Amino acid sequence: MPDYWNNLPKAAYTGRENVSAAAVLAAWGIADWGNRERFYEGNYVGWCMVHLPVGWMLSLEGHNFYLLDQHGQVRGEIYDAFERPKGDVIIITDEDIEEAGISKAEWEEAFPPGEVRKEPEKPRMELRTAIRFKTSFTLGNTYSFWAENPLGQQIFSISDEPVTDEEYNEKIPRLRKRVFDWMGEHYPGWEDHTTYWDAFVETDKRWSGMKDAIAAAAYGMLADKSDDDLRTLQAHMGRGEKYTDYVAALQSELSSIFAWPDDTPPFCIAAHVAWHMKLEMDQRIGRARY
Repeated sequence: MPDYWNNLPKAAYTGRENVSAAAVLAAWGIADWGNRERFYEGNYVGWCMVHLPVGWMLSLEGHNFYLLDQHGQVRGEIYDAFERPKGDVIIITDEDIEEAGISKAEWEEAFPPGEVRKEPEKPRMELRTAIRFKTSFTLGNTYSFWAENPLGQQIFSISDEPVTDEEYNEKIPRLRKRVFDWMGEHYPGWEDHTTYWDAFVETDKRWSGMKDAIAAAAYGMLADKSDDDLRTLQAHMGRGEKYTDYVAALQSELSSIFAWPDDTPPFCIAAHVAWHMKLEMDQRIGRARY
């Protein structure tokens, strides 16, 4: 059942033309969003009163509000919550006048045509999917693209792949396609705003209790290796797609170390083991030169 009243922007969108924000909010259990009778109960322009599910809340960070669920996962980001009025002319539609509860004649009497009026920037809310994709470039002409769960953990990634200007138009789409294809195979339907929100909560609990074991596994895999062995392994791990291939293969190897419901630890666990291995090799033989 809903927990308490709160305010959310009247303007909400999903980023996809064929996906209704109202349908997503209803599926999430947010009651009364879009109820025209409640648009002005909160006395805030552009906001409406809603019931949030138990444990949900609005959190303020910087200039934006975030809609958080009971696990602290960001379901929506609210923009322009504190924008001051701007612009010189406001365009009022018949629907706006109807929502205000006055007649068009009353409106025109109060605001004669041609009179300068200010327009407040309307707050708006972007609804998120549980799985998001992020990208980054470095000054060294390397490219990273990864899928991330709502708790900020990477699900699958290609990191620091060298990309020259000449390769850009061919290589970037191919790298992105590889990540999307992997996600489609392992997380079908990730595009749906209502899926996978609960899937990573248990993983996060297990992850929190495994950090020492992950570091120990990495050091144990390197314990008996000579410096020459480490240099060979360092070159084998590489970076970019080569490193992704290494981490994917490491998942199976770690099955004998970490018990997991489907026998194979997630990619993110193997990636952190590999990361600790790289740190240890950097200290013992120096950083790799690519």
